[in-house]
Amino acid sequence: MDIASHNRRLIHYGKYVFAPSTLLPFRRGERKHYNFASMEQLATKFPDRIDVHGLETASSAKNDKFPDSYVASIRDGWCHGRNCDWVGIEDQALQEVRYIAGRLRAKDFSHGYFDPRYLRRLIATPTRFPRPTYISGRVVVLNKVAAHNYFHWLSEVLPRIELVRRADLLDADAYLIDCHKSFQQQSLDMLGIPREKIIEPHEGLLIRAENLIVPSFYSATARQHLGPLMKSALGLIDADQTTTATRRIYVSRRHSKNRNLANEREVSKLLEGFDFETHFLEQYSIEKQIRLFHDAQIVVGLHGAGLTNMIFARPPLHVIEIRPNRCDRTCFAELSEDLGHHLQVVTAEQRKRRGPIDCPLPSLEQAVSETIESLPAVASAKSCS
Repeated sequence: MDIASHNRRLIHYGKYVFAPSTLLPFRRGERKHYNFASMEQLATKFPDRIDVHGLETASSAKNDKFPDSYVASIRDGWCHGRNCDWVGIEDQALQEVRYIAGRLRAKDFSHGYFDPRYLRRLIATPTRFPRPTYISGRVVVLNKVAAHNYFHWLSEVLPRIELVRRADLLDADAYLIDCHKSFQQQSLDMLGIPREKIIEPHEGLLIRAENLIVPSFYSATARQHLGPLMKSALGLIDADQTTTATRRIYVSRRHSKNRNLANEREVSKLLEGFDFETHFLEQYSIEKQIRLFHDAQIVVGLHGAGLTNMIFARPPLHVIEIRPNRCDRTCFAELSEDLGHHLQVVTAEQRKRRGPIDCPLPSLEQAVSETIESLPAVASAKSCS
């Protein structure tokens, strides 16, 4: 397979990736089968073709016979799809990496057949497998759902690289992962993934590999190790022992296209009184974001992808998340817990979906004041001016 030629022919449209030759509405090939099994079941059924490298077992797991985090090596395994969520051996697909448990169904979407998400997925998802492309050697599967999004990329996709590295299987002939956005390219360069070996997956691609390397999804340990791994490429690890994180950062979304604060200027002015620096992360390289959060002691920001950079902070980082009342996502709280940080939520008013968001200034001021008061005496020398 000519990887460079394959990637050049791809069409990128937002989060979608297409190959011109696969855009025909009628596609020949084997019909997709929906026989799903866990990795444990597959390893039991094909013991001569699957090796499972156990990495760690969750302490809360009732059954510790099979690891919570693992990397599987599948001989003559296959991988299909934009999200690399069709992975298997013969006619069996791996259940753990599937985005949708079974077939695409309109009733699983809010507005049924008229839901735009259902229609987009219906058009982009073939019902048959394309002709397989055979690759000799080792192919590492890294992509997953929402890899185009900074939060999911940093907190879910890249930790899979750390799992493969710990299993000592990262040296490969090809890697199935997105690589068309600048933050993707920059982070993969830091982690030592050669661009000439990266295959961008799409719905018209079915890879059949001599040796397919499949990591489980991210774990807390992998997330904890990812930050130091990327910071080591910038020479920041030694600074952990010789310097102290003291910067107070406000992550502003003033220049973002969606999810903005209606009282942004008032919030920024309030935080300036506590010696906070205002930053617009969408304008920064990933290296600059890493260096910024490496020195951060307190971070305040509206619910958004910029807070994912807490991965690069030295624990315990204090995070104050301004979360709209219409938002029920706790992803940053879970990430903070995995990393050993402290996070508290200030609930903001949002009366309609995608409408303006108002942050209650008294609640924010109280949260910031309490956070500063909780810091060690030496570190809390900066006070409200």
